[in-house]
Amino acid sequence: MSSQRTIETGTADLTQKLLLEVQRFDRQTADQIGINATDLLCLVWVERAEQPVSAKALAGFLGISSGSTTALIDRLEKRKLLQRAPHPTDRRGITLQVGPALGHPDIVAVRMQYRNLMAQAWSGFSEAELMVVQRFLLATIAAMAEQIGSSPEA
Repeated sequence: MSSQRTIETGTADLTQKLLLEVQRFDRQTADQIGINATDLLCLVWVERAEQPVSAKALAGFLGISSGSTTALIDRLEKRKLLQRAPHPTDRRGITLQVGPALGHPDIVAVRMQYRNLMAQAWSGFSEAELMVVQRFLLATIAAMAEQIGSSPEA
C-alpha cells in the first residue's frame, strides 16, 4: 500500500471514529438537557440554518415522516426549545426558530461545556493548522452532502 493510500485509510478510520464519538457526545448532551438525540439534532440544525426552516425541510433533513416531525416540533415547542413563527414571504406558511429556553442557565452551561472542550482540544494547534482542519472538514461535509443529494444547509 502506498504512503498516500495508508494516510487516506488512516484518515477515513479516524473520521469514522470521530463521528461515532460525536454521536455519543450528542446523546450525552441530549440527556443532560432532557431531550432525545433527534431533538438535539433538530435544534442544532434550526439554530445554524442560514435561511428560514420549514417543517418540510426539517423532515427531509432528519429523514422522518411529516407526522413524526409535527410531534417533534410540538414536543420541543411545549418545552420552549423551539417555536413556530410566521413565514416572512408566505402568509400561510410557518418557519421554525429556536425558542427562549435555549437561554436557560442549565442549557447554556451544557453548551459552554462543549465549547470549552473544543477549545481545550484545539489549543495546541496553530492558526495555519486549524485552517487545514477547516479545509478538510468542509471538503468532507461537501462530499457527504453531495452523496446524499442535498446541500449541508438545505
